[in-house]
Amino acid sequence: MDKAVILGVFDFISFHVCKSLLNRGIEVNGVDFEDIGNSAFLDEKRLEVGRNANFIEQPFSRWEIGPREASEKQTLIFSGYDLFMLYKEQILLNGTVGLQICKQINASNANWDCVIILPIQMLDLEKENELSRFVEKLKELLKELQIFYLPSIYGPWQPQTFLFQQAIISSFERIEIARSEREWTGDVLFVEDAVELILEKMESGNPGTYLLESGEKDYWAACAEFLKIDQRFSASKHCAVIPKEQQLTKIQAKKITPFPEAVKKQMEHVEQLLGNKR
Repeated sequence: MDKAVILGVFDFISFHVCKSLLNRGIEVNGVDFEDIGNSAFLDEKRLEVGRNANFIEQPFSRWEIGPREASEKQTLIFSGYDLFMLYKEQILLNGTVGLQICKQINASNANWDCVIILPIQMLDLEKENELSRFVEKLKELLKELQIFYLPSIYGPWQPQTFLFQQAIISSFERIEIARSEREWTGDVLFVEDAVELILEKMESGNPGTYLLESGEKDYWAACAEFLKIDQRFSASKHCAVIPKEQQLTKIQAKKITPFPEAVKKQMEHVEQLLGNKR
C-alpha cells in the first residue's frame, strides 16, 4: 500500500488506523465528516497527526479522489464501527454523504482496494439498516474488499458511549454510568492490538471477511471487573449469529496487552484531556 484514504478519520477506530499507517510511512488522506460533530477534542487529534508530512486532511464537503499513477496502490478505509457506536450511521443515506462517497468511487475510475470495519453486532441484525445497505453498495462498486468485524474495542480516544470510558471518566468527575444498547459485552480488544491485526491482514492484500477475537473466555467481563463496573451492566448478547452463507474467517489477537497496562494508557489519556478541558 502506498496511500490510504480514511473516511471519518477523526473517529475512534479510524484515528488509530491513521496513526498506525503514518508510523509505517504510509501517506494518509484523512477525510473528516465535519458536519456530524464527531469529535469533542478535534484540535487535540489534529495535533497528534497534523505535524506528519504524510498526513493530508480534507473536509468531506471538499473531498475529491485525485488521479493516481498506474503502479500506485491505494486503499479506501471506512469504519462503519465508529458511526454505529456514535449512532451516526443515518448520515449515509439521509442526503449527500453516502451518495457522494459512491460518486467519488465511480468518478475515480480506479480499481480501489477497500477496507470496511464493522461491529460484530452487524452479523446479528435481522433487519436492514442504513449501514448494512451502504456496505452492500460498496460491495457492488468495489472488487477487492476486506471486511473486519470487531467486538468491543477500548483504549485512548474511546467514545463515551462505551462503559469503560464512562467508568474511567467517573474516577475524575461525577457522571451517570449507563450501558448503550449497542455495546457488545461478549468480547473486547485493546485498540492497538485490534489495529495491529487489521493492518497485518491489509498488508496481505487478500480479500476476505474476518472476525477479530481475543481468544479469552469472558474477556469483556474480566476487564469490566478490573474497572469495578457493576455486573448488572454486563447483560448483553454474547454470541454473534453468523449466517450460514457468510464466508468468515476468525482471527485471534497474537498480542493481548494486559488490562493494567492498557487501562493505564486510557486513564492517563482521559486525565490529560480533562485537564486540558478545564
